[in-house]
Amino acid sequence: MRQIIFIFALLLFCVPARAQQPIIAVIGSESGRLAYLHKDMFRAARYAVDEINVNGGLLGMQLKVVNLDNRSRADVSAEMAQKAVDMDVACVIGPMISSHAVASAKVLQKAGIPMIATTATAPQVTLVGDYIFRACFTDDFQGRALAYFIIRKLHLKSAAILQQTGETYSASLADAFADAFTNLGGTVDIVEHYQAEQTDFARELDAVRHSKAKALFVPGYAHEAAAIISQARRMGMTIPIVGGDAWGNKTHTLVNDKSLLTDCYQLRHWHRSTSNDLSRIFLYGYEAIYGPMLQDVGALAYDGVRLFVAAVQKAGTFNRKAVRDALQTTEIKGVTGKIRFDKNGDPVKSALILTYRDGRPAFFMILEP
Repeated sequence: MRQIIFIFALLLFCVPARAQQPIIAVIGSESGRLAYLHKDMFRAARYAVDEINVNGGLLGMQLKVVNLDNRSRADVSAEMAQKAVDMDVACVIGPMISSHAVASAKVLQKAGIPMIATTATAPQVTLVGDYIFRACFTDDFQGRALAYFIIRKLHLKSAAILQQTGETYSASLADAFADAFTNLGGTVDIVEHYQAEQTDFARELDAVRHSKAKALFVPGYAHEAAAIISQARRMGMTIPIVGGDAWGNKTHTLVNDKSLLTDCYQLRHWHRSTSNDLSRIFLYGYEAIYGPMLQDVGALAYDGVRLFVAAVQKAGTFNRKAVRDALQTTEIKGVTGKIRFDKNGDPVKSALILTYRDGRPAFFMILEP
């Protein structure tokens, strides 16, 4: 009997272990002050994975997706990246905040795990290393695009900048805008700073009001941007107010008097009014399950998963180095448009300018790279 048990155990030992189920980790804020921005990212990544699995999986294997909560903090983003390393994930989607993405990228680059950030636009993100990519355009691109928009389309050559202190995204976008604006012949008359979660901007806005600025650039997040817009207009400031992608689809909902949004503009990665057929199909399927998509980070997360899938199919393996190499030359027609990567892992793609009509975001124009 002992001999039979020994032979059976030996046979079990000799049978090759079944390949581990490939895991895609999504790092972002399920809790904390930025959680409202992330819901669509987590949901869209899961939607993309479910779509792949329903259609037979990837290389004959079912994918698994796990959410890792960074609690809206950069230091915890690094901890969650290490957790992803410990889980031996195939790829990481996110984070969406630049300071969080840089913290995660440093850990994942060292481990040789591909990361595809969603809305982390600061140049520092992909400069961490060759395993770090992003589905969104960079602050350099949107800074140039917004400077071009104000000078060439709004025909204004003086601007003020009101940026958030201690936030990588805000500083990066402000710097890129200032450089491009001056290179195009404009003048940045004044730069003011505010703190995260600040609610009273009277001092900063009064300084802008007494400058020669004909436009106000606010490279910040929705809650503060909405408060700045509301207070500026109530102070009698009628100059155009322009923001970057982090205004998202939340800013206008936080402005109680929608008439205050007149002559406000923002740059976005995607909008539901796009004529892209893939976008319409994705939006229909996603919203049938999760309800209205509130942030365009959802579209970017979906494209991020599709970029990873396309790279695995191109490489013919889940080997992370091979996938990294394949990502560098992968090109897809995504929900947010055609995406291909430059040598730094940054996508070459177009951007949208939205304005507000009847208090809601509305298409204004497309800016090409």
